[in-house]
Amino acid sequence: TTYNKASIYKRKRNNWKESSNLTICSKDLADFIRNNGFKGDNFNCIKYFNSWQLKYFLRGYLDGDGHVSLYKGRSSILSFSSTFDFDWSVLNNLFFFVFGLNIKTNKIINKKEQRCSKMETRKTNVIVSFLSWLYQGYETDKIGFPRKMENFLKIKKHYEIIKDNKFR
Repeated sequence: TTYNKASIYKRKRNNWKESSNLTICSKDLADFIRNNGFKGDNFNCIKYFNSWQLKYFLRGYLDGDGHVSLYKGRSSILSFSSTFDFDWSVLNNLFFFVFGLNIKTNKIINKKEQRCSKMETRKTNVIVSFLSWLYQGYETDKIGFPRKMENFLKIKKHYEIIKDNKFR
């Protein structure tokens, strides 16, 4: 069994958007996570995933702690966020060695003294390449937030227009 008990709760903090949390109670899942290197500060667990599991894991991460958009119809962005001291090396290596993508990471402290780290790119060709793989099969499985998929489709359409105009 994957879980024994699951619960969802929502919370709204001052100056933050509402967030949701899914809690799953499963000894087997907890043992797997604990024994395979996922400690919450890295992505070591992804080396145990096959390609379809990895795709769904990253879709879920993008839905929860990621951002994809076309800003003012011109500039694309894809980013993943985590804690300030998060180790992005496993995901960075995955992007580089599997997808041929070089994506930068930053540590950020904002005006409210909130700290986080981000892995992001604004290169439209990189974004389209990665998200084309990530959302392959979405029309059938419908796994993921529709708004993220819609934003990807806007970026893809924008990229195709730019590419077409470049070769005319």
